[in-house]
Amino acid sequence: MEWLVVVLNFIGHQVLNVPAYLIGIITAIGLIALKRNSGQVVGGALKAALGFLILGAGANVVVGSLDPLGKLILAVTGAQGVIPTNEVITAIAQEQFGAQSAYVLTLGFLVMLALARFTPLKYVFLTGHHMVFMATMLTVVLSVGFGDGLGWLVVVIGALLLGVIMVVMPAFVHPWTKKITGNDTIAIGHFGTLGYIAAGATGQAVGRRSKSTEHIKFPQGLKFLRDSMVATSLSMVLIYMVFSVWGLIALPLDEALAIFGSADAGAFLMAGFGQALQFGVGVAVILYGVRTFLGELVPAFQGIAEKVVPGARPALDIPVVFPFGANAVLIGFLSSFAGGLIALGILAAWLNPMFGLALILPGMVPHFFTGGGAGVFGNATGGRIGAMIGGFVNGVIITILPAILLLVLGDFGFANSTFGDADFGWFGTLVGVSVGGGTGMGIVLSILIAVVLVSGAIVFQIRVVDKGWVPGAKRDAWIAEEEAAEKAILDAEKARRKAEKEAAATAD
Repeated sequence: MEWLVVVLNFIGHQVLNVPAYLIGIITAIGLIALKRNSGQVVGGALKAALGFLILGAGANVVVGSLDPLGKLILAVTGAQGVIPTNEVITAIAQEQFGAQSAYVLTLGFLVMLALARFTPLKYVFLTGHHMVFMATMLTVVLSVGFGDGLGWLVVVIGALLLGVIMVVMPAFVHPWTKKITGNDTIAIGHFGTLGYIAAGATGQAVGRRSKSTEHIKFPQGLKFLRDSMVATSLSMVLIYMVFSVWGLIALPLDEALAIFGSADAGAFLMAGFGQALQFGVGVAVILYGVRTFLGELVPAFQGIAEKVVPGARPALDIPVVFPFGANAVLIGFLSSFAGGLIALGILAAWLNPMFGLALILPGMVPHFFTGGGAGVFGNATGGRIGAMIGGFVNGVIITILPAILLLVLGDFGFANSTFGDADFGWFGTLVGVSVGGGTGMGIVLSILIAVVLVSGAIVFQIRVVDKGWVPGAKRDAWIAEEEAAEKAILDAEKARRKAEKEAAATAD
């Protein structure tokens, strides 16, 4: 059986763990199902994979520019605590649970395909690294809950829960996803979904008379800010300069210079300036990569929908919505970070002393990706106010939930790290509590969780998604009225000018 472990490890970590490969394979399968020739299959698969690699390259640039900013902020504020990092805790867990998590990952993917094939939940989760994160977390939780000698049970229950969570979460968020994209061709496959739903619902509640972030009217001298890449870069320049100057004032010079590896204060400031511009470059690359791979994946996915999983939608990583609200991404990111700071204050002042919850420091990377996504979801239903408040709510969620999850993971020896995104927090805690009462009760409650989630998602899919419920319909009606009124004013102005010209011509 050792060879099977090797094979499953290879599939799980060298193929399914690489989103670009998975996207390319899915694209090739779709093109084959559409009976394209070999050249079109190879070319389409490669272009889709390259598009996703471009997206990943942009993400790496963004991460690289945010990491020193996070270190600078922590240095000048003196905050102490845990920064949730999915990659770190996954790497730690893989040393002990690597083989089991590979089984869970591979079988969980098959469970997801079966659910997509035979239920109304026609979503195929394609965000490979999040599959690995969730598979690892479930393996750790279930292994401790069920104890030694029951590895097969961990694999069976873990695969079931993984397959379930990968089809139900895209369903629950899909009305808001359709609101953003304007169609039903793609879904969201990212385990920050609770934050996106909360942002969309919050935007609907608070932004009924707020216009879109993408329709911000700039003064004549600031019209260059309508270019999202310029606006994003300038905003990050301001943020970097504020904290860079603060760092030079508040920190010993050697300590400040070490953050960017600079030789002197001037080089330190210019290093911050350069990192801010790199952030803008990274965002631009992400948007280009999204457009590239979607241009190949969406048409090819029709073949999968027709042949393999009829009616299926690809559930993709959160940056796929970034092109639908570039300004909202930036607003959501900043608002989410602010929410994380406020939630950190609540943890420090109340929840830590009373309940022993750890202090969760705001990490720039999770706040950018999930906060940016939350901004887009909030903007779709609540405009500018929705983007700000929705991003803020997401920031609170991804600070409080990891602190709660850390109580469970702390017993497993991972007290110095935790998973960061919203769905890891609530789902991991729910599963961890369920398996804490013994093997028999853990099996029953785990299966009950899977049944309840699938049943609820099916009901939601049939009664809400399929019936075409549109979040923020009242705001849409208000916007239509505003646009009609603005058009009437413009038409009246044109008619007045025309009448004046005709009167002047008659007078001549």
